[in-house]
Amino acid sequence: MKRSVPFLLIILLSFTVQAQSLLNHPESAVFDPDRGHYLISNAGDGLIIMFDPADSSQSFFSLELIDNFTLGLNLHAGKLYVAISQGDMAGVAALDPATGGLTAHYAIPEAARLNDIAFDSTGMLYVTDYPGSRLFRINPEDSSYSLLYDQLDYPNGIVYDSTNHCVLFVCNNAEGRPIRAFNISDSTLTDFFMTGLSGMDGIQFDENRNLYISSWGPDAVFRLDFPYDGECYRFSSGHNDPADIYLDSFNQKIVVPNYSSHTVDFVDVTEVSVESGSKKTLPLKETILSCYPNPFNGTLTIRYTETNNPPSEIRIVDVLGRSIGGVIEEVAAGNWEWQTHVTGNNPLASGIYFVVVENVLGKTYTNSVFLLK
Repeated sequence: MKRSVPFLLIILLSFTVQAQSLLNHPESAVFDPDRGHYLISNAGDGLIIMFDPADSSQSFFSLELIDNFTLGLNLHAGKLYVAISQGDMAGVAALDPATGGLTAHYAIPEAARLNDIAFDSTGMLYVTDYPGSRLFRINPEDSSYSLLYDQLDYPNGIVYDSTNHCVLFVCNNAEGRPIRAFNISDSTLTDFFMTGLSGMDGIQFDENRNLYISSWGPDAVFRLDFPYDGECYRFSSGHNDPADIYLDSFNQKIVVPNYSSHTVDFVDVTEVSVESGSKKTLPLKETILSCYPNPFNGTLTIRYTETNNPPSEIRIVDVLGRSIGGVIEEVAAGNWEWQTHVTGNNPLASGIYFVVVENVLGKTYTNSVFLLK
């Protein structure tokens, strides 16, 4: 039998101060040495999350890009650049790393879905367009851009090679799964190395010019040693859809956002395997409360697994803390459904909402969900 649960107003502050997960499909990360924290992009809701390694705290860094699909990050010349794949802000945004405020936006209207970004030594910005199979260059000084190459077979992660003045990027649909090189000086394109890896995402150099590539297929990060005359070998494993990896040279860590488990792994550059305990996982997602599908349209299933302390209230609010209409009903033990108003006289807009569950002990759990219409 279905049972209705009280549907009450809650302000945003009441759950942002809880030690709850803020990650929602983490995609990319950077370390800000001036402030001593990591910044992580959420593909699921457009938020940029700040993680302080000193006390393992997490907080909202910027809400400027909320409801957009934020992917690659790059900290360059005192600004945080963010590749935005979908949404009203599609393009590349520049944020103030001190305040999180928006300082510039660069649009590429013909891009299908921008993915990762890299800067060269002259300050030019290179952007991969994954389903569009294109490579663009942006001049941040005058906001102009140009198409450099197309028909690239789904380019994803990108990194600048300062020695050869070229950008390297992985191509997932090309035969042999190559890393390709675009020579900036003469605009030529070559196959740099055939990896044979499935589902490649991020690519990074270390200080010795060794390359690291994340791969969704085996859920692992692979390493290709300089001078690239050997094979890619498994550097770390046990990840969950490893996305746009980041090499933190200040702390000697490979930072691995796990897109599907909503966590981030920190792997010592000197380690060769994370399965034997050499990685530190940042558990930024509570498993007690889960919501699916996410993104969703129409009906959202809310699953709460702490059966010894059942929920006393389940609340849905928007980003301003306003309660959202709809019926929340228990459909099975530990499972509720929220029937949203997607159509009708007062339809909900696409965007981020928050599910808040308070149990009988007064402990609150939250989860961000994205309504996609």
